[in-house]
Amino acid sequence: LCSLLHHYIATMNIRSILVQLYYLLIYADGKVNDREISLGKKMMAAEGMDDISFERQLNGLKGKDPQALLRDCIAS
Repeated sequence: LCSLLHHYIATMNIRSILVQLYYLLIYADGKVNDREISLGKKMMAAEGMDDISFERQLNGLKGKDPQALLRDCIAS
């Protein structure tokens, strides 16, 4: 059970990092469009994340400092 929980937490952390890195990529031009969101949903579905979780995490990143976000991703 402990091993399963550890795997679940590690997987969630990896997905969160993927969302953060994807946000940095699509926000590089200063704006995010619907097509970029749609492609992100497809990418995260392939990683086992549902649309609601993806959008919630993506919305939570709005207004964050890109440099700090990148540092956090690298440190993770």
